[in-house]
Amino acid sequence: MGENILKLLNMQTDFLAGAVRDRRLGLGMAGYGTGAFAFTFFINFSSGCGVFSFIMQTLMYFILFVFAGLLFAAVTQMFLDLTSKTGNAPGLFALVGISEFTKILLIAGVLISAAAGANTVVTAMIFTVVFICQIIFMINLVARAYNMPAGAVFFSMTLTIMPALFAAVLLICAGIAALVALIFGLM
Repeated sequence: MGENILKLLNMQTDFLAGAVRDRRLGLGMAGYGTGAFAFTFFINFSSGCGVFSFIMQTLMYFILFVFAGLLFAAVTQMFLDLTSKTGNAPGLFALVGISEFTKILLIAGVLISAAAGANTVVTAMIFTVVFICQIIFMINLVARAYNMPAGAVFFSMTLTIMPALFAAVLLICAGIAALVALIFGLM
């Protein structure tokens, strides 16, 4: 396992292509688990929670990250198939899971911000920076594994994420409108 992580950090193209070809789901699932643990730690650091609550939240985030990775891998693989790139969705799912290892930086970020007495804005900025680092890492992983330019990978990811993001924004706007209508209807 340590040898695989060293190859991953060196971003060896043959290792990444082999991860897609061989469908190394174990390494991907370890990434999803690490990401869920780090995210739960990040969310609960300032407020604290019980052990059982922490375990259940980690499990919930793990399931959420796995389902999000499945959806993302399936839709992105469909786009990559349209552009005649060879690969497979389980391998892409593993790469998305591997990119979750970058969420370990959340633990370091929240510990540093707490030691410095930072407020919520700084913590939100730390989360944003780590999220952007994860996206960049994922783009580089997929670009090297599929031997395609990073711009094309970014374009394919944007095309697969934008409809879901648009639907989420639409649902949030509809919820706010319904809440406003409820408030003004009661007055």
